[in-house]
Amino acid sequence: MFDRIAQNRQLVAAGKALSPGGAVQVSGVWGSAGALVAAALGRIARRPVLLLTVHLDEADDAADDIEVLTGAPATLFPAWEVDIGTEHVNDEIAGERLRICNLLAGGAGSRENGDPSPGVLVAPVMALLQPVPTAEALAAGRLSLRGGDEMPVETLFQWLVAGGFEHVEQVDQQGEFAHRGGIVDIFPMGSAQAVRVEFFGDRVESVRLFDLDTQRSTRTVDCFDLTVAAAALQADPARSTSLLDYLPAETVVCMVEPAEVRELAGELFRRLEETRAADSLRLLDPEGVFAAMGRFAQGQLFTFSPRRQGRTFDLGVRSLQRVSLNTHEALEELGELAATAEVRVYCENPAEEARFRELLNASHPALAARARTAVGHVHAGFYWPDEKLVVVGHHEIFHRYAKVRRIRRLRTGRPIETLLDLAEGDYVVHVAHGIAKFEGLRTLEREGKKEEYLRLRFASSAVLHVPASRIHLVQKYIGAGRQRPSLSHLGGTAWNRQKDRAAEAVKDLAAELLRVQAVRRATPGVSYPSGTEMQRRFSDEFVYTETEDQLAAMG
Repeated sequence: MFDRIAQNRQLVAAGKALSPGGAVQVSGVWGSAGALVAAALGRIARRPVLLLTVHLDEADDAADDIEVLTGAPATLFPAWEVDIGTEHVNDEIAGERLRICNLLAGGAGSRENGDPSPGVLVAPVMALLQPVPTAEALAAGRLSLRGGDEMPVETLFQWLVAGGFEHVEQVDQQGEFAHRGGIVDIFPMGSAQAVRVEFFGDRVESVRLFDLDTQRSTRTVDCFDLTVAAAALQADPARSTSLLDYLPAETVVCMVEPAEVRELAGELFRRLEETRAADSLRLLDPEGVFAAMGRFAQGQLFTFSPRRQGRTFDLGVRSLQRVSLNTHEALEELGELAATAEVRVYCENPAEEARFRELLNASHPALAARARTAVGHVHAGFYWPDEKLVVVGHHEIFHRYAKVRRIRRLRTGRPIETLLDLAEGDYVVHVAHGIAKFEGLRTLEREGKKEEYLRLRFASSAVLHVPASRIHLVQKYIGAGRQRPSLSHLGGTAWNRQKDRAAEAVKDLAAELLRVQAVRRATPGVSYPSGTEMQRRFSDEFVYTETEDQLAAMG
């Protein structure tokens, strides 16, 4: 399908009209056709593409649409969705932004890390306004590990500690490293797998990726790039820049509804400048960003004809109006369109596809004979009369659900077992007083006896010394990513109120569980056969990824 779309007469003409510093307007672009058209312009012009969207969710949808409709990879450049000061660093987003910058900059280990080519790069305008480190700052915060390189293990340790990596017994969170003998395990930012570096004396013997759950190596790589997370937040304007500076000069920048993109960019800049904390990172001025964008060839995509006059390539893509009414109307509409056009229905999984084929064969045999089905998520269907093409998602026909983009599995932290689990600067929770920062051990004398104490700093610089013998009163704070929590006030009532509310909630939950259990025991049960065909189909059509706890409960 994509090969045919890339030969569309209007699109070919638009692709040939692309030139650095110029803008090509393409109208009549509806729904998921926008992502398809952007990818096709890149194919026709034989240039990389940056697709800018208005909102974050639209960027997620566009990335999905490109991968499904073209079969080519799409890379999402994420944005921080909250204040991006140093108090709100999200490791996963920081790591992904750095990974993409490294890939565009051609870092020594960018391809060996297993990173695919960016393909079409998709970004919400907020991500573009948030600065990235300059190429020089990025290089200064990067370390390439190669098998055979001369490097004392102490040099690696010093680099990791200086870069903000935490030394632990066993890595399970991004930004941690562990050491045993001649092996160093590192879990870098923005990586789904950890890397294991094996030393022989002062030489790197091998660099391997390994699975955190099994602790087994998955493959050996020639080179791996490590980047410190601090490079993602450059408060110094001289060491920060726009993502545009990493793009090749021949890049085509496509915008869906460019007026809306510019309007939201200006609103975001004004809003965040008014509420920005003193130590948070400034957004780039939208005027300067869009001015810098002027050096690239631009493809401006519109649902309707743009107000600005000039040469516009109208594709005539339409919405599927009757599909939004009800399932019967949707299938009738598709049946009528199938008489003159190719109909493609995208289902979430193979089981859903098989069930849909069964339904069509039983109720709409004519449509079943003509419609094509495939597995994938298309967020908004469309009808392209000139191409005699209809694309629609299964969820649009049955109005069942909206796809939620899958995120990387989060790994939980570990409670404190010994003092070795704590490092200065860690956030902890005292059972009686709340959240504090651990500032190390102190030897104090009390009643003529010396003893080691944990020094905890609370809000307003209040300090509490906890005897090491009572370490059970202190637990390591486990929060989302590396966001810094607010410290509790020593002697205040807020922490006790929070504990009381939590205790009441636990009591209520326990009471409800006891009530439900009592009702279950008093009610006669019904035994259903297990493993029926209907149950199997229902399970196979489940579109979401189960959590580890859900799988354990069902096992």
